Amino acid sequence: MEDEELITMQVVKLQVLVLDAQVARILALIQAQQFQDVICVIEQNKHDNSGVMVFQDPQIQGLKLELKLLENRLNELTDTQADLDRQINEFSSDVCGV
Repeated sequence: MEDEELITMQVVKLQVLVLDAQVARILALIQAQQFQDVICVIEQNKHDNSGVMVFQDPQIQGLKLELKLLENRLNELTDTQADLDRQINEFSSDVCGV
C-alpha cells in the first residue's frame, strides 16, 4: 500500500509539469497500473532520448577563420616588434659605442 501512495504522489507532481506525449503516456499507464507496458514505454523513451546529437554551430567556422586571421596579425606584430627592438639595440650600440 505504501508503494501505491508514493507512486500516486509522484504522478500528481509530474502531471503539473509540461510533458511531452511519451511521458504523458507513461503517466497514464502508471495510473492504469499497466506496469509491464510502462516499462516498455520507459525503455523506448530512454532509447529515443539517449542518443548523442552532433551540433554544428554555424558561427564556429567564421570564428575559426577570424581566429586564424588574428593569429597571423599577432605574428606580424610580434615580428615587427622584434625588428624594432633590434633596431633600437643597434642604434643604442652605435650611439654609445661612438
